[in-house]
Amino acid sequence: MADKKSIFDAVRNNNVGGDAKLKVNQAAAPAPERRTRAKTIKAINEELFEAHARLVKKNKTNLDVSNYMKEAFREKLERDGAFEE
Repeated sequence: MADKKSIFDAVRNNNVGGDAKLKVNQAAAPAPERRTRAKTIKAINEELFEAHARLVKKNKTNLDVSNYMKEAFREKLERDGAFEE
């Protein structure tokens, strides 16, 4: 054997099993890059956490504090016209 090839190369190059029902999956396209940033908010008044807890208790929201703040932030930016071009 002068030309050493792996058995996998030989199979691939000779189309062995080309009519088989199962095919080798091709590599998927890379996932899109996430567009988020981790931020730490320094001091949040305790009364805001208490007010959020009251809303949860009254079933006015099912969001946790972090998601509630993100939604409020997005709504405020929208109201102030930050997304208009």
